[in-house]
Amino acid sequence: MTPEIYRFRFCPTVSMDRARDLVAYAILAAERVHGAGRVRLDVAYFADDQERSLVIDARTKAGQTVATIFTDLLLGEFDMTAFDVERVAKNDGFPRRRLLGRAAAWLGDRWRGAIRRLMRAGTVTY
Repeated sequence: MTPEIYRFRFCPTVSMDRARDLVAYAILAAERVHGAGRVRLDVAYFADDQERSLVIDARTKAGQTVATIFTDLLLGEFDMTAFDVERVAKNDGFPRRRLLGRAAAWLGDRWRGAIRRLMRAGTVTY
């Protein structure tokens, strides 16, 4: 596994809808290489229209394949100056995941607490 997350930033001449179309094509191509299930489990991306950026998680082989194919499609479709690519830190690429992770941790704590209370009361049945 590679520890990379890639952020693609697009100039105003690039349509974000077209960028999303190209990442969809890259995902379909990666399914031919790794299989639909593996791609479904391992590939994640996030598109931000306001910042004109698209982030691809390439920490797995399937994610790396999607990032590579997506870059090739962008180079074939647009000029080299139409976008920039940068590697980002692990927690910097998917801003909404941090909030989701905290919510999941909170829910897990509440669930474990409820189970403990039920077990102490002796009302848990298996």
